[in-house]
Amino acid sequence: MYYTAPLSSNEGRWKEASGFMEGCVEPKTRGDYLRHHRVFNNYRGTLPRECDPGAWFELCLDNRQRTQEMVLFIKYLYRDLGYRGQAVSSLIPGIVYCLDLAGEDSGFLKSTIVRRAVKACGRTPEESRASNILVSAREKEPVTGDIVREVRTLYWEGRGWETKADLDAKGSWLAVALGFDSGTRIGNVTRKDGKDGSDHCIRTVDVELEMRYPNGSTRKMRGSQSLKLEIAGGLADPLRAVERAWLTLLSSKTTKHLKAQQFIPKLLDRRTEDESQLLEDLVEWMWRSGTMDNDELLTRYVGSHRRSTTRKDASTALKAGAMAIGLNPSNYSSKSLRNGLATVAHEADMPDDELNARGGWTRGSKVPKLFYTTFGKEHNRGGMSLLKRKKDSKIYESTESDIELAKLDATIKERS
Repeated sequence: MYYTAPLSSNEGRWKEASGFMEGCVEPKTRGDYLRHHRVFNNYRGTLPRECDPGAWFELCLDNRQRTQEMVLFIKYLYRDLGYRGQAVSSLIPGIVYCLDLAGEDSGFLKSTIVRRAVKACGRTPEESRASNILVSAREKEPVTGDIVREVRTLYWEGRGWETKADLDAKGSWLAVALGFDSGTRIGNVTRKDGKDGSDHCIRTVDVELEMRYPNGSTRKMRGSQSLKLEIAGGLADPLRAVERAWLTLLSSKTTKHLKAQQFIPKLLDRRTEDESQLLEDLVEWMWRSGTMDNDELLTRYVGSHRRSTTRKDASTALKAGAMAIGLNPSNYSSKSLRNGLATVAHEADMPDDELNARGGWTRGSKVPKLFYTTFGKEHNRGGMSLLKRKKDSKIYESTESDIELAKLDATIKERS
């Protein structure tokens, strides 16, 4: 005969189960869900007492009545609070989460009726037009080569490696340059933002360098420690010795604490003078800034003082570069770096698949062209301008072979 330990109260055991389920989402997401449920509780405060459905809809008789109360809540969001589209649909998962933790049935929230109510909260054409005007006013201009080069002049050239201010400035330049070159979100090259911000920043060990030695042999190495050992061993001119580098970045859209999804490594080569200069700046940073292999790449040390470059640092440097060449700094932000790559890639006729791979967009994505590419005035062409350009194009110019064919055709017609 087996001894069976008495069960604790049902309420206590459910509290234990609920506490376990709380870990299914990140703390920030859980905070959002609880805030969404508070919106529902605020709605209950606007109702007469006899119409209150309860915090968990426990005062409703059945799922049909729960569904009805949920639709009335959605109507309240639409009519009284002015919520539209995503603002409404994003509340549903929060309420589902809270109902699940309370041990209540949340199946009615997935019904067709609730989905139709959410769909009814879409913007009217007039609201969409007004929203598009506001979005257009907030859109940022793409960064240009002139701005990037000016940032280097201001934040890199003439600065040493001894003071905090100079090292911070150099880190800001590299954040701008690497953000523009890679085309990924600025969070991939700068420290995470905010207390609950997710960490997507590249580490120094995620940079792989390819060295070429005087005897013609090559070797690949990762991180700053290997580079410093090579220099300590007598490597002459390390800046020129590095032929290329690969930077492995983490996807900014993963949601787990362990970031496992990685982009294809970004190649930094010597194909142009600007690219070669950036490669040498990166190598010098890894050599002189004090950054360790497990640090964020743009981390510097002055004595015992450690600091990593942030998104704000990059944005400030970018605005300074724009202002220095006479542009409005408010038109530029860290997003301008991503816009900038998409725009110059389009102007250079870069294939879509190559751009998507570089910027971290999915294969076949049209997002770069639709939302990140900004066309200049010369690209604002209508149908008639295209007809004119085709007429003037060499494709339509008569060649010697065309003339000979025309003469032959005329001869055949005469004989016939």
